[in-house]
Amino acid sequence: MKRINPDKIIMLDAPEWMVKYGQDQFKWFRFATHHYGDPARPEDGWLFGLMLFDQKSHGWLHDAPTFSFALNEYFMKDAVFSADKTAVIRDLVRIRANGMNSGSSAGKHTDSDKPNYWAMLYYVNDCSGSTDIYDLDDTILTSIEPKAGRMVLFPACYPHKANPPTGKDHWRVTLNYNYVIEGDLNKNLFVYS
Repeated sequence: MKRINPDKIIMLDAPEWMVKYGQDQFKWFRFATHHYGDPARPEDGWLFGLMLFDQKSHGWLHDAPTFSFALNEYFMKDAVFSADKTAVIRDLVRIRANGMNSGSSAGKHTDSDKPNYWAMLYYVNDCSGSTDIYDLDDTILTSIEPKAGRMVLFPACYPHKANPPTGKDHWRVTLNYNYVIEGDLNKNLFVYS
């Protein structure tokens, strides 16, 4: 049976100065907010998102906080190599700021079906609302709790889902980076039992 390789889900932590920098920037950042559910019932939850970089749109979009640039540079120069010394980042595909509050929901999805595409989630704030990564049989393989500065790198073809935070007016904010990465990271994305 083909299964997801849990060794390809890699946790990294950003340096403390970067965590503070990100929290300061996103405290004042304005997102495009979308309500899903009954407008008369805001307790049903809010989702927000904003594309900060899109390769198809020719690069950085005007609203991108400078933190997005700094985190990309840190990841490309330092963080990815702590996971794999052979890694070569060929492309930054997109960066998206995502968030949700209590009562909102997001569906299980993949970011790409290409095996050399990788997703990197950066958690801006401490909150509840795990990210679940699923095995191919739809069972939860792992749940990652948000922690400011935590980065999670995994193949973009792995199914995953964001869970809403608990508690009123508590936001869960992530930056989702998608990269094309070559190297040993792409070996054995799946295991067979």
